[in-house]
Amino acid sequence: MMAGTYQYSKGYDKWETPADVYDDFCKKHNVKPVLDVCAEKLTTKCKSYFATKALERSWNKDFFVNPPYSEDAKWIEKAYCEHKKHNVTGVALVFAKVDVKWWHEYVEDIAEVHNHRGRISFYKDGHKLSPAPRPSSWIIWRKEE
Repeated sequence: MMAGTYQYSKGYDKWETPADVYDDFCKKHNVKPVLDVCAEKLTTKCKSYFATKALERSWNKDFFVNPPYSEDAKWIEKAYCEHKKHNVTGVALVFAKVDVKWWHEYVEDIAEVHNHRGRISFYKDGHKLSPAPRPSSWIIWRKEE
C-alpha cells in the first residue's frame, strides 16, 4: 500500500510516532527517554517499553509517551505525576489542545512546550498515513538536577 492511503479514523488509537521525527526531536532538545510507556514491541522508540497496563505501573525512568488521544487526559495526568514522584524527565507527544483542562493543570507554565512544525504523518500497521488532522505539541517535564 502506498504512503498516505490509510486515513485517520475515530475509535482507533494506535498511531505510531515516526522514528525519524522522534529521533530528531530528542536530539534537538537533549532528551533521552529509556522507557516508552505506550508501545508495542515493533513500535517502541526506547530500550524498554510497556505494552499493557502502563497506567497501573511505575514510570520511574526517563520516559516517552504518545498516548491514545481518546484518553489523553488521564495519560498526561499520569505522566506529570510520575515525573514529579520519581524526578524523571518525561516527554509526551500530543495534539496541541491548549483549550482543555489537562493542558492548564499539567502543561501550561509547568512544562516545556515545543509545537511541531507542520503536521506529523503517523504510522498505522506499518503504513505511513497522510498528515494528521491536527497540529502536534511535544511536552517535556524535565527532572530537577
